[in-house]
Amino acid sequence: MKYLMSLLLVLGLSACMSAPKRIPFLTQEPVAVELKDLMNYWVESANSFSVDTIGLTPPKSGGYVKVRCLIDSNGEVFDTQVVDSQPQGGWDEFALRAIHDRKYSPSDKNSAKVPVYVVREFKFGF
Repeated sequence: MKYLMSLLLVLGLSACMSAPKRIPFLTQEPVAVELKDLMNYWVESANSFSVDTIGLTPPKSGGYVKVRCLIDSNGEVFDTQVVDSQPQGGWDEFALRAIHDRKYSPSDKNSAKVPVYVVREFKFGF
């Protein structure tokens, strides 16, 4: 009985410590846009960024990754998924980490803060 109570206490505390799931804020249904049209909806807040590469080993050759993501009505990135990459799987985690913390501001043409789906391409080389 004492063991069972300890186990329940540990499980209960573990649940309290887990990070809450982020949920996109949508003012309306997202629209799919081409990368060339993204600037009509959202503008990246920073021109440069850094990527946490701890635990990652880069491939021995350059490559690219195309990532589809949702930019919600707050300019935050959600629902990232790799749609194409070369070498396959080699740079995927680097790209997903790079896009995860991107922030966007609505363009002057997007006063309604329309959320969008867009495919971003990341190129990696030496």
